Amino acid sequence: MARSSSRHRREFQGEDSAGHIPPDFGEKGNDPLPPILYSIPKLAVTAPVIVDMSVYVRTYGSAPDPTFSLSGDVPSGVSIDSDGLMQVSSAYGSYDGFNLVLSSSAGISTQPITMDVYEEFYANRELTGGAASGPIAGANPPTGHEVGFPNADAAPLAPDENGFVRWEFNPNEATNRIYLAKTFSNVDLPQLQVGDRFRLQIEVEKMSASGTGGRAVVLTGNTGITITDSKVNCTDINQITICFFEFTIDDATWSAQFRFGLGTTVTASEYWEMGYPSLRNII
Repeated sequence: MARSSSRHRREFQGEDSAGHIPPDFGEKGNDPLPPILYSIPKLAVTAPVIVDMSVYVRTYGSAPDPTFSLSGDVPSGVSIDSDGLMQVSSAYGSYDGFNLVLSSSAGISTQPITMDVYEEFYANRELTGGAASGPIAGANPPTGHEVGFPNADAAPLAPDENGFVRWEFNPNEATNRIYLAKTFSNVDLPQLQVGDRFRLQIEVEKMSASGTGGRAVVLTGNTGITITDSKVNCTDINQITICFFEFTIDDATWSAQFRFGLGTTVTASEYWEMGYPSLRNII
């Protein structure tokens, strides 16, 4: 992830691009200016991730050698390069007591960092590996998923620039069922511990006014968990809604099946588009 830091630095040989003569640091009363950082709001990141901390620079000052570093009680799994790219691979949790430092030969600016680190547990949240499904095409789910009741049409849309795929369900607005399902349990996620809290969610968009009010999502077959909050439907047309379940793990042996699409509980007629599922801890 090496990156040129030329955007930080200024040339002090001759005129700049605007025709200005740079300051002569040798002259009395013309001291170089130190760098200045903005205050940093609480960060919320999903590890592993790289965070560009240079966005918190108010000015690099007038010295030609500004560099970034961290100070204080730096969490394990956190580091930064001289250009401000902070790598975070810490275990999930809340962190504070460390600082972003921007220093140059003209001075130092420091701002405290507080950070919540989440961990993503949804395998193949890109929803890749599937194909058109339905009464003619059959069941062709994304990798790690299942197709339930392929009695209406559903298909993956073109991937976005990051490789994530949204699925459309029931573009013909039939009254029937077809959904995708994914099962979670202590078998495939042994790192999820009793007493921990999690949020399982997906982006949902209702594409037309038709529909019978069927649930866009459901969490079913639940053992060893307790649902503490949820939003299971989307009624606004062409508006993306986050449908979700929040739950706690109550037993070392637990499982639940997440369904999203058309007719997740009974026959319905909505035309949905859905994507970007996520399962992460709640801090």
